Amino acid sequence: MNDVPQELLDILVTTPLEDVIAKIEELNPPWKNDLIPWQVVQPGEKIPWQAVYGLMKDALTQDDIEWAKRELIKLGLMKDA
Repeated sequence: MNDVPQELLDILVTTPLEDVIAKIEELNPPWKNDLIPWQVVQPGEKIPWQAVYGLMKDALTQDDIEWAKRELIKLGLMKDA
């Protein structure tokens, strides 16, 4: 994972997957808003723990982002824009 802050790598290695998003929220590092889960939700909306899979730096397409938004809306975790 290129260009990933060492602090994030440490969190991913030491924190159970279901607690990673909460841990990042708790620490509130300056790089948090550069991560995909924080880019696809509206400010103040809860990010589900499953979004941890979006932390991996794979190339995302606009279709991927739109699918994720639809799923978050279906789950009631994001409001339709």
